Amino acid sequence: MQQRPSPVSLTGTAQAPNAPIISIVGSLDLGTITTGGSASTTLTVQNTGTATLNISGATISGANAGDFSVTPTSVVLTAGSQTDLTITFTPAADGEKAATLQLTHDAPGSPSPVSL
Repeated sequence: MQQRPSPVSLTGTAQAPNAPIISIVGSLDLGTITTGGSASTTLTVQNTGTATLNISGATISGANAGDFSVTPTSVVLTAGSQTDLTITFTPAADGEKAATLQLTHDAPGSPSPVSL
């Protein structure tokens, strides 16, 4: 007797994996500062995703990078949490200054640039 294959129906559902999503909130206009003085502001970073967000580096680049600093430089945010980064502007010479804060992380779109 010959055996025939029996059809079997296969179904499945694909679901997007858990993923962190970075959201940056705040304004970074540090205003006019006397040379040698300093001013600080905070930048709120949120994880609006469903997985842990790892920010492995917060660095400043550009022509006037030395006039700005950021703390902390790395942070881990659980899903739905947020933290503040402190940006400090300490101009060493007169004139308009500009730099870019780069946030390197494991969410889509890394790194995230923020103009200073």
